[in-house]
Amino acid sequence: MNNSLIETIKNNTYENDILDLSYSKINNEEIKILCEALKNNNTITSLNLGYNKINDKGVKYLREALKNNEFITDINLRFINIKEEGIKYLSEALKDNNSITYLNLSLNNINTKGIQYLSEGLKMNKNIINLNLSENNIEEKEITLLSNVLKNNKSITYLDLSHNKIGDGIKALSEALKYNEYITDLNLSSNYVGDCYISENGIKALSNVLKLNSSIIKLDLTYNNFGNKELKVLSEALKNNSVLNDLNLGFNIFDAIGLKYLSDALKINKSINNLKLDYYYKINYQVIQPLIEALKNNNSITTLGVNIYKIRRKNILNEALNEILKTNTTLTSLF
Repeated sequence: MNNSLIETIKNNTYENDILDLSYSKINNEEIKILCEALKNNNTITSLNLGYNKINDKGVKYLREALKNNEFITDINLRFINIKEEGIKYLSEALKDNNSITYLNLSLNNINTKGIQYLSEGLKMNKNIINLNLSENNIEEKEITLLSNVLKNNKSITYLDLSHNKIGDGIKALSEALKYNEYITDLNLSSNYVGDCYISENGIKALSNVLKLNSSIIKLDLTYNNFGNKELKVLSEALKNNSVLNDLNLGFNIFDAIGLKYLSDALKINKSINNLKLDYYYKINYQVIQPLIEALKNNNSITTLGVNIYKIRRKNILNEALNEILKTNTTLTSLF
């Protein structure tokens, strides 16, 4: 990071509203100088410090900058080796900052105390819309702390909790979603505890919410080890849901039986437009026959993903499409 860059930031002559310093090997002394320059800058709206070893001391400097800066709206702190003390500093900044709408804290291994500090900051913050906490080893205890905040939060619309270990912490999250009417996009892909992913009871809790929730329009449940039992419970919820628009169930372990449950739900559901079902099992015409029957009279789904590269006979896809298009007038993309 050279002196001329710092001068342009300090003097508001930096010609781009995006400052991307990811992978720049920035140390704490450099982040201190940068943060001083950012205090009075009014041109930069997006700051990416991802993949630098900033750690807690560097975040302390950042806290002071964010307290004074009202122009930065997006901040990316992915994989910066932040610990609980750094989260505390960031949380203090969030309590006072009125401009940040996007916050990426992914891949930082945030512990329980860190999530507690973050939750305290989110209680006071009214502006964050997009929150990414993926790949942080968040487990049931941490998600419970966060869920207590989400019950009353009215700003977050996108929440990424993918690649964590929340397992049956989904119950606490589901309880929060009963009260939260603002989250529209929820990513829960790749969540488990040991070898046991989100359990059947956890899916029941989430399914009960989907029957009532009127805000979630996009839901990602890929790589969660869902079998036929879990898909049966979820499918019952989809029969009663009228707002979910985009559903990703790819790379789970259900088979033709589970697909039959889902197909029955699709005969009733009128809100899902985009459905992804990529999975590991060999797909043949017999397996997808229930889905074909459901889609013949479904007038909502426009995009369907069934993982073409796993279909051994290429003409299966054409056979399925031809069957569906005889009566379906909305499906425009099959892949």
